[in-house]
Amino acid sequence: MKCCREDVCQKFVESDFWSTIVKNLEYLLLSNNHLIRIEAVKTLQIIRNKSNVDALTQAFKIFRDTDPLLLPRLMGVLAWLEVENFWEFVEEMANSQSYLTRWAVLRALEAIPRYAIGQTEIYPYIQGKLKYIGQLRQDSHTLVRREAEYQYQIQQYYFEINSLSEAERHKKLKELKGQRKQVITFAEIEGSFELNLSIKDVNNYSLDELEAFIEERIKLKKLRK
Repeated sequence: MKCCREDVCQKFVESDFWSTIVKNLEYLLLSNNHLIRIEAVKTLQIIRNKSNVDALTQAFKIFRDTDPLLLPRLMGVLAWLEVENFWEFVEEMANSQSYLTRWAVLRALEAIPRYAIGQTEIYPYIQGKLKYIGQLRQDSHTLVRREAEYQYQIQQYYFEINSLSEAERHKKLKELKGQRKQVITFAEIEGSFELNLSIKDVNNYSLDELEAFIEERIKLKKLRK
């Protein structure tokens, strides 16, 4: 016997009211307000409806090189929806003229669930991830290159972990910890910059403002050494 609550939920999802909610969220994806776009993406990730793919794709094309902080979350939704051309989106980002967009690839791949890209096994996901980490290890920008190298070393550690002794594991982890201190990650910038926007009660940003913030983080990291 079906639960009556399940019937109510199904009727709601099929209702015109629900359709209006989803359409409004798709409209908000294209808002001029960064924080509204972020909330729209978060909500669409909860809904996980394949009918949203066109709207998500449009948002990707519009904001690919102008709102890099949006991209990892946007890519996360596309991954959960198991879009067939997921790696084409990654390819576009990895070959962007903007280093911020290329850098966002590392955060996007880090955030994607291993089984979310239509794969029944982990290996195809790892192969795709390593391909782009490898490409970004050769990137022209220092910040991108350093984080890609760090992520590569982490992956290598997990590939080798079963063949390492306890002492070797401890040594390798210590090395990774030391390497981590030298790296500024996209995730760090994403979190601290959006917190900064929130504190200042600002709902949007320019790439110049983001780059100026990154420069300040670099200076601060140097002072802490």
